[in-house]
Amino acid sequence: MLNILRSVDYFDYQCLDKIYAGLIQENPYNQAIDTPWIAQDWTTSSWIDPDDGQSKTVVTYYFRKDAYWVKPVTGAQDGLFTAKDYEFTCYYIYAQSPFIPELSWGCPHVDKFKHIHHVQVINDYCVKVYMDISSVYAYKLPIYPLLPKHMWLKEPLAHNNSATFDISQIYNNDGTIPLNEYVVSGSQDTKIKAHLTNGQEAWLTYGDDFMWKKGDLVLLTYSINGVNIDRLTVYYWTTGSITGYFPGGQNWQYILEGCGTHYVVNLNEEVIALNANRCFFLETPILGEIDWRYNFIPGAMPRSGYFKIDVLDVIKANAAYGSRGICGDGQGPSNNWFPGADLASTNVGKIDVLDLVQVTNNYAKTFGTPP
Repeated sequence: MLNILRSVDYFDYQCLDKIYAGLIQENPYNQAIDTPWIAQDWTTSSWIDPDDGQSKTVVTYYFRKDAYWVKPVTGAQDGLFTAKDYEFTCYYIYAQSPFIPELSWGCPHVDKFKHIHHVQVINDYCVKVYMDISSVYAYKLPIYPLLPKHMWLKEPLAHNNSATFDISQIYNNDGTIPLNEYVVSGSQDTKIKAHLTNGQEAWLTYGDDFMWKKGDLVLLTYSINGVNIDRLTVYYWTTGSITGYFPGGQNWQYILEGCGTHYVVNLNEEVIALNANRCFFLETPILGEIDWRYNFIPGAMPRSGYFKIDVLDVIKANAAYGSRGICGDGQGPSNNWFPGADLASTNVGKIDVLDLVQVTNNYAKTFGTPP
């Protein structure tokens, strides 16, 4: 099943992890090391939740400006990933039912997004995520998967609704607009019209007059320019059906759009064929990058950085010299076997001098710097 919000199968994610990307990637050889991915940098700090007076975590993510959505089949660019995609991703996944292992039903990613209090879009490439918890690991939670808003905020994956409420209904509900369903639209796609007591109407401003908070819409003001609000008409989106082998039961040629390393070109009962995403931000990695350590350049946020072929790659390659992936007696691999150092196109499965030459020939070269 290639449904990113339903699948829990290991083999499904061998494809899904290539189609979809996340903000931060684990180092493939050391999971304690965080590697910038769609997010080129991030910081954590704290905020005081006025509802309970508790100190909680706020994470600021800075996004790369060269992460493109690409269409399945053709691999054609379909716009840049921006903060509006991320805001939508957070609210959409928050609205899903959590995964229940006993029933093999629900969304397996909800646990990573359920601690979000609200998201503040700073600009197209920066957001602040206000968490409902205090944790030094909060920045690792709402980072995968990323969804293209322009593909998912439409039928059948989302429903466009409207409702009108007297102001007393909201006041008596502590400011929460009683929609009784999670809202998946954010700062750009949620609209509220205020009907004032003087007979006039006014559109409320997201962030100043109302906000998304833990799946609900909350009113922040009861008057406009000194005139009281009589009732509100709310225009919003809720989640639709995401069930199916592909999200919402739609054609894979349409819905399997992502910003990962690959895109689907063919899919049938026997094979899933992927092509490399030539729009992917990382470009073609230079042979010789062994340890995949990202080097941040000190400076103001967001910091730039790069991958570099350096002495650590040389050491790691030399340590694997002479090793084999499969030994001659059918046993293996060798104790010092390191597949990342098997770089040469000849003598595949053994680390020899040609592999070491690949590293030394590219020594000191860098790649992966954000624009």
